[in-house]
Amino acid sequence: MQLESGEYFLSDEQKKSKEKAKRSDIRSQEKSQKDVERAKVFVAPKEKKRKSTEPGSNETGLTEQVQSLKSRPGGSNQGPSPGSAKSDTSDFLIKKAKKVKSE
Repeated sequence: MQLESGEYFLSDEQKKSKEKAKRSDIRSQEKSQKDVERAKVFVAPKEKKRKSTEPGSNETGLTEQVQSLKSRPGGSNQGPSPGSAKSDTSDFLIKKAKKVKSE
């Protein structure tokens, strides 16, 4: 068998290097198989479909939401709230009592 393959005529170093090459080929094949198996575990989940994928289709929902927020009581577009009447500086001044002259 060694005569047929030509191994009989190879030196010890050549035989060892040939064995190393075989082992490295086997290792690389095993490694690639393990990598494929690991990759199967880490498959990303599929994304859920969104309700609408068209650009601009969200505008109707947005306008409805804006209108509902505007119609809420206490919105900023309705002017001052009922509890906040305009104040004047006289509201913050202490009125002095009139001095009564005693006779």
